Parts: sequence; C-alpha cells; structure tokens
Amino acid sequence: MTGIEAVANGVQAFREPVARNAAKVLTWLAVLLGGLFIGITTLAGLLHVVPVEYETIVSQLARATLGRGLMYYAV
Repeated sequence: MTGIEAVANGVQAFREPVARNAAKVLTWLAVLLGGLFIGITTLAGLLHVVPVEYETIVSQLARATLGRGLMYYAV
C-alpha cells in the first residue's frame, strides 16, 4: 500500500482548506515514491542485481549494502 488510498478516503480529516492540504500530502507521497523508485532502480543497476527465485530484489540490495546484520533484518 502506498498510502494514496488512505489520503483519498480520509480527506474529511484534513483541516481547512481541505483540498489544498490533501494536495500537499499527495504531492509529498508522489515525491517520496518517485525517489524510492529511482533510488532502488539506480542501486539495482549499479550493483547488477537481477531477479532470482529465492530472494527479492530489495533483500539482495540490503544484503549488498548492509551485510547480513541487524539493519538487513530491519529492512
């Protein structure tokens, strides 16, 4: 879940001006999601990570950058 659905369903909870505040939140979500997408894609390309049956791309990236320590398991 990206949170976009939660914002769309919870517009009533925003303070006035509702539309402006909801638009700000959606803009920040789009920036964050875009940054994550570009970052993960770039890192995967630089580290030559490819899909494998037994490990996800995110797991491979975390292992390659963090090792198999506590932060790897937090990811």
